[in-house]
Amino acid sequence: MKSRRDKQTLQLKKVLKKYSKVRTPSITDDFKGKISVRNLRLYSVNWGTQVDIEFSGEFSAWSRGRRVKISKEELPKYSKIKVNKFLRKLIFPFIRSHLSYFGVELMGYHNIKKIIWV
Repeated sequence: MKSRRDKQTLQLKKVLKKYSKVRTPSITDDFKGKISVRNLRLYSVNWGTQVDIEFSGEFSAWSRGRRVKISKEELPKYSKIKVNKFLRKLIFPFIRSHLSYFGVELMGYHNIKKIIWV
């Protein structure tokens, strides 16, 4: 199924490219980094919204019984699928609140489709 290509969607993509940086509060040392929205796809009601993001930074997670910092350099040591799934769950509240400023509703963390590590 193809995404919508109307005038409103194209304007929304243009505005999101300009204001794509998402600021994340550094409450703990678990997550340090910057997130930016790279692409947005709006579908019919059944498919909803899909987002591609760009991530630069590091976060900590439990792996093999110990706490480890995961960054782009250490990514090949771990399963990329599991790391990206954990990262989706971790950054979902920030992306959802950022997109709500533009009137876009993100239903779940599974709608963050592509993560580009910078």
